[in-house]
Amino acid sequence: MSLHQEDRLFESLIAAKKAILYGLIIGAFIASLAMLILPKEYRAEIVIAPIEKTSGQDISSLLPRSTMPALQYFTQRLAGLASIEFLTFENTLQTQRVAQSLKQNSAITEQLFPDTPATDVSTAKIRDYLQKEIAIIPVGTTPLRRIVFYHTDPSFAAAFLQMLYDRTEGLMKQDVKERANHILENLDQALRETRSPDHREALVAMLKEQEHLKMLASVDTAYAARVIEPPVTTPKPVRPNGYILFPFLMIAGAFIGYISHFLLIGKK
Repeated sequence: MSLHQEDRLFESLIAAKKAILYGLIIGAFIASLAMLILPKEYRAEIVIAPIEKTSGQDISSLLPRSTMPALQYFTQRLAGLASIEFLTFENTLQTQRVAQSLKQNSAITEQLFPDTPATDVSTAKIRDYLQKEIAIIPVGTTPLRRIVFYHTDPSFAAAFLQMLYDRTEGLMKQDVKERANHILENLDQALRETRSPDHREALVAMLKEQEHLKMLASVDTAYAARVIEPPVTTPKPVRPNGYILFPFLMIAGAFIGYISHFLLIGKK
């Protein structure tokens, strides 16, 4: 920008100073009104991590010793992240099945949709709410996940996150037990019909594996994800955020005032 252009810009700002000032004042007034009218929301969050699997072979151990260190590191990271159960947990958290489970509790639906009659709260509506309002955020480069939820009632926000975790874990355990029972029935049938010692040995090993999975899903411990940090809420509301709202609306008001000044001059 040349010196002449800078002078012209400065002169235009001076000429429109009243309109800019009015815009700033109006922007500040609208921001103040928004802070008073908009509902105050608290932020709640819970941090979860995959359940560590002690069985199985590390992927990196299958590579030759001469493999580059960078590739060894990558495969070790991949092994730590590749928890099918944890990925399933993440994808189940905001699904129709969880929504159906939440719909059975009228106290939850009343908190989520205070202005909607209970008869109008459908499973699809709850699912859409979960997908919109529940944020699953990676914690740095780790496999940990931070689940975030905003609500006007901080106590409910924390309790809802814990309930969401419990319901998702419960559904996953239910699936594992049903699948294990089905496989056990098939394996037991195959074991009765098999005479080959080698085949029987393999079937017995598979039976033990399914019994182990069924046991893990039956005990009162986490199966797919464990809680690293229990649900916590902010001590004060974080929405609406005045530190963002006031500068944004005041700058927008000043800009609109500047443009309006020259539009009015052009009409004259």
